[in-house]
Parts: sequence; structure tokens; C-alpha cells
Amino acid sequence: MSNVVTSIFAGHGYREAALCSLSRHVIGNGIEIGPGHMPFPVFIDGARVSYVDCWTPEQSRTFFPELQDADFPHPDYVVDLNRERLAIFSDETCDFVIASHIIEHLANPIGIIEDVYRVLRPGGILVLMVPNRHRTFDEFRDPTSLQHVIEDYENGETQVSTEHLREYIANVEKKDIAAMAADELEAHMTLHRLRSIHVHCWNEFEFSEMLSHTILNLGIAWQLVDMLTPDAYPESIEFGYVLRKVGDTIDPESCLKMFVTNRNILMSLQSGIANSVRVPENA
Repeated sequence: MSNVVTSIFAGHGYREAALCSLSRHVIGNGIEIGPGHMPFPVFIDGARVSYVDCWTPEQSRTFFPELQDADFPHPDYVVDLNRERLAIFSDETCDFVIASHIIEHLANPIGIIEDVYRVLRPGGILVLMVPNRHRTFDEFRDPTSLQHVIEDYENGETQVSTEHLREYIANVEKKDIAAMAADELEAHMTLHRLRSIHVHCWNEFEFSEMLSHTILNLGIAWQLVDMLTPDAYPESIEFGYVLRKVGDTIDPESCLKMFVTNRNILMSLQSGIANSVRVPENA
């Protein structure tokens, strides 16, 4: 490992080191959507990040009183990501887009992926981080099916449905909806509309199916250049991808084959690395 990388990793835990490794692909001028109180760490010089979020810090502290002391960065752009997506940005104006733990909150995941692709310059980078449903409070929920997100995209969904909110209350909060008073249920749904929920949940394989669909059927040509596998570091609750926009330089079938091949290689490589750094059970 080079001295530069060693100095960057020094003093960081497994997760911070893993995210730092992905951030080395980020350079130029770009945006992070939905940073909340935990913006993605960009350690390398040469990257300028503008923040795009749904709320100001003051609004965030109102909606999330448990995070009163959190450091919310002030967004450069306040945008309703469900209704507006990235419409304020012109085509091919970003060198990179970071979307860390935000896509699961949005009503139309394929729609935001399509818009990210639009605003990226040719060769631009998407860093995409997603929680693993098996290792979060989503563990007792059914995964979001590919057909479901396709329907959300085809229907042009711009808001989280009542159906999603009721499912979340039943399977995450473990409440018996049938036994709840109407005003209590409405209060819960109103709160979650304001705060945002995990509308969708996936494991890595399920999410990769959605990416494959966008490549093959929507002409969204990604090259998978790096990855954070579900077991990339001890006690990980997430997975992620670094995707490069290759544009119309490759046909969809060949692009999908390249994506699958690179994913298999990265999964295999990181599995070996993860095993080498696994914390012993008696440590």
C-alpha cells in the first residue's frame, strides 16, 4: 500500500477506510444527494462537493429531534428529490454524483438513477451506497421486487404511497395496524412522510438486478469500476458501487456482460480481503 493511501487510512476504522477507498474515484466538481448529517467522506484533494438535500439543517433538527447535536451541512440546493429529482441541473454538468443511503428513501429509484446518469458528464462517476436489508431494521421485511420498482418508474411515482407507509409501520415498528385508532395511524403516517422512511429494501444481489435492468432496458451504460461488497469489512450493514458513465460507446448487451463480469471479479476479490481482516471471535 502506498504511503499516500496509508496516511489517509491511518486512524480510521474499517468502514471509514472502506469508504475512503471508494472516494479515491471522486474528482472534479460534483454533488452529493441526501447527505443528511453523515455526508460521504471525500478525502482526496481535487474534488469539490455541493450538497443537495430535502431540508435545511433547521428543518432536519425539527424532524429529527434525536439528532439535535448532529452537524448537518447546509445544502447548496434544497430540492424535493421525489418530485423534482435533479431537474435543477443541466445535462452532463457533473463530474460525479454521490448517493449514499438515499435511494432506499425515494419513491422512484430507477427514476433517480436515470436522472443521475443524465447529469453526469461522459466518464463521470456515481458512488452509490445502499443499506443491506439483512443487517438493518429492514430484516423482517420482504425485499422490494424488480417488478415493483419498474412499475414505480413507469407510473412516474413522485411521492411515497400510503401502502409503503403502512407496510413500514407494520413490519419495522411492529404495530398492529388493524388495532390502531384512525387518528393514531394517520399521525404515524404524517410523521413518516415528514421524516422519510426506507421505502424500499434490498440485499446486494436484488439491487444489482435493478442496475442490470437499467443497463439492458433503459440504455443506462455503466462500467462497474469498484465495489463495496456486503462483507467488505467487519459488521458491515451496507454495500456499494462505483459506476462510470460510458455513454453510447457500447451496446446494452455487451455493457451488461461487462457489468456482471466486473461484479463477479470484485465480489471474489473482496471476499478474500474481508476474510484476511476478519476480527477473531475471541478478540
